[in-house]
Amino acid sequence: SCFTCYPHFFELAKEFGINEEIIVNKMSGKIADRYKLVDRGYLKEGYKADITIYKDFKVNSEIEAAEGLHYVFMNGKKTVDNGKFVEAKAGEFILKKAN
Repeated sequence: SCFTCYPHFFELAKEFGINEEIIVNKMSGKIADRYKLVDRGYLKEGYKADITIYKDFKVNSEIEAAEGLHYVFMNGKKTVDNGKFVEAKAGEFILKKAN
């Protein structure tokens, strides 16, 4: 979320006058709903969440974190601190369960 994909969505939203809250919901809650990911996609007690704290994203390249990225927390663990990556393994794979 801190490289080009999500910051680019925010740049496009700004360009086309789309509210940031709508973009956040489409990139989190709507995805969790579509793929039926229980306990994800929303900031609710007991849910797993990734939180990105930013101000005025600016994409510089595909291999660098976007400018304006201040903090990222994944499942409650800090992975970006004041724009710098920290040693933290906080993410997890979500595999589709067989029927």
